[in-house]
Amino acid sequence: MVDETRRRVLKLFGAAGALTGLGGAGMVTAQQGDDGDGMSGMIDDLSDGGVSTSRVRFGHFIPDGPAVDVYAFVPGMEEVGEVPINTNLDYTAVRPNIPAEYADVPAIGIGLKVTPAGKPDEPIVKIPEFDFEAGRNYTVLAIGEVSPELEQPMPQALALVDNEGEDPPGYGRTQLPKQKQTLVRFVHALADGGRVTVRSGGETLASGVRFGETTGYMHVDPKRPIRIYRSGELAKVITGGLRHGTAYSAYVAERTPEAGGFKPKVYATVDAVARPHLRTADSKGHGGNRKGNANGKDDSQKTEDD
Repeated sequence: MVDETRRRVLKLFGAAGALTGLGGAGMVTAQQGDDGDGMSGMIDDLSDGGVSTSRVRFGHFIPDGPAVDVYAFVPGMEEVGEVPINTNLDYTAVRPNIPAEYADVPAIGIGLKVTPAGKPDEPIVKIPEFDFEAGRNYTVLAIGEVSPELEQPMPQALALVDNEGEDPPGYGRTQLPKQKQTLVRFVHALADGGRVTVRSGGETLASGVRFGETTGYMHVDPKRPIRIYRSGELAKVITGGLRHGTAYSAYVAERTPEAGGFKPKVYATVDAVARPHLRTADSKGHGGNRKGNANGKDDSQKTEDD
């Protein structure tokens, strides 16, 4: 069965083709809900693997923002219509929320916008066009603050490629962790957090990570506490819950609501799990800071104040 998200997006692009004369007589507008011969053929191609896809999940890390909806639209042709591809996404949620799972979308250029839930005409964050590459896994986050104070950043999109460097792209199948590896990357989504340093076992894993940046995947010992420093001061300690054979993203964000003032928290997703019957990449090359510009929450992740 064709994934509903892909069906909606394909229908939307079929509508664009109809309006521009590219779609043929069988195309209909997105609002009509009738596939027509042309769109049925495209959906059949998708079912048979004829349309390449990428895999995407979306995350909400705007601490003073409401629950949000995520819409896709045809770049430059918003009058054609928009389709909701994620709705009622609460703060700190990343969807799909099953470990190491993503939603499939056609590997084409798509416009995206994030709005308060049920308010499609009030965008908080907008990406006029994002080119999804076939075989890539993406985590797309909304970060910043709706009502920033002082020099805190406004709402913005942070798009991460979860299988960056995989050549050719294969949905991360050749970058899976090994059975005895634990890999973690840290995403700085704390709007007023200053620079972040990550240390474990007396070793500095990453330093000077700015808001909106992410580290590469780094090898960690799941038995050792991981300490996160904000502007030189200890902000968080992760004391357990990490497992061998697993790759995680750890999002450093604000705990909300927080009575009595600011307090950071680390949220996590499971990005990949070892699969012994698939070939894995060499363990070298992980680490280093990377700039970016996605909830499957792993509730086993423990921090000192939980």
